[in-house]
Amino acid sequence: MVERVTVIPDKRARGVERLDLPKNQAMKIVAGQFDTGCGTCRNPYDSPQPGEEKGRACTSFYACFSCPNGLWFLEDLPQVIAIRDRLVSLKNDMKPGEWQAVYGASVRIIEEQIIAAFRPDQIKAAEVAARSQQRPLLVAKGVLT
Repeated sequence: MVERVTVIPDKRARGVERLDLPKNQAMKIVAGQFDTGCGTCRNPYDSPQPGEEKGRACTSFYACFSCPNGLWFLEDLPQVIAIRDRLVSLKNDMKPGEWQAVYGASVRIIEEQIIAAFRPDQIKAAEVAARSQQRPLLVAKGVLT
């Protein structure tokens, strides 16, 4: 796990300016064209994840939390909190150690690196928004064999 995330605790349109990206790439990020189920990607067609091919959209589902291409802006925070809450809710239904192996590292990164980078008032507002989200979370209970 790489664990080099980029969190910009500002709105996407302003925050993307801090990334020093080519204009076309920055415009796609601002427009939401590089959104993932949990945040935003610098460029999903240039994934550093093992097994991914340059020029093909990344298929490494939820690897974003430990990917150097992963980006999180203020707009992403409610979804990140909702995902964290969903993953934590699965803990009691899984075998001892299984939850830690499947979700533990992602939850740690979410809490210690992503959520922690935002101001307390931003987190509080995002927690309220996360509880009222209408869109389904793309998280399933993992099972190790």
